[in-house]
Amino acid sequence: MLSAIYTCGISGPVVFNIQPGTYSGQIRFNGPVTGASSVNTITINGAGQGITILDHDGTGTNGIPTIALDGASYLTIQNLTIRNTKTSLAWGVLFINNAMHNKLLNNRIEMYYAPGVSSVYGIAFQNSYTSAGTEGFNGNYNLIQGNTISGGEMGMRIEGGTSTRTSGNRIINNIISEVDDYGIYTDDQDSIDIIGNRIENLLGTGTTYGIYITDPRSFNISANNINSKSYGIYGLNMGTG
Repeated sequence: MLSAIYTCGISGPVVFNIQPGTYSGQIRFNGPVTGASSVNTITINGAGQGITILDHDGTGTNGIPTIALDGASYLTIQNLTIRNTKTSLAWGVLFINNAMHNKLLNNRIEMYYAPGVSSVYGIAFQNSYTSAGTEGFNGNYNLIQGNTISGGEMGMRIEGGTSTRTSGNRIINNIISEVDDYGIYTDDQDSIDIIGNRIENLLGTGTTYGIYITDPRSFNISANNINSKSYGIYGLNMGTG
């Protein structure tokens, strides 16, 4: 599937319908596909959450994420269960190397959980396959909407960089539950929207954060429903970055 579109490119919208079943291993989009654009999009469409399952143990060369969007653009990934069973340093979906204009819609992302779990994120924007939370120009103008995320230390960790802030990412109407410490963690973002998310049942025994946002240049955080024993929304250096 991927070798064909990378070899040939595309000249119109392309949809891959993934049949019901459980598929083991990683899917990695390595760079933009020739011809992909806001009109000529690529959609990976599952048959539904719990029916089409991508199951990965986090092993292999650059193999930690179940799905890697490495410099990829104009991709939509929807209607899947995305699972990663690695117990530390694990990411369900990785945005890296300026992944742009992608959509992650209506998926279930399931990560390993045990009390005190560390460096396991459902969604990660970071500048490394193997190190947690590395800053960089990781992804711009991506939409994460309607997903359900469980397990791990953080539901999402969205990193930019001090001199290379990422812009225009939108986190809309997701459900995050049964993570340890953080629902959504963002750093060094410009014009980020965090709207209409439900964050609940944070399991950590220490300080928990529904939304943790630090060093944003501008932001819209609104209409979120958060249940956290410590902080609902925790902001640091708000609008001064």
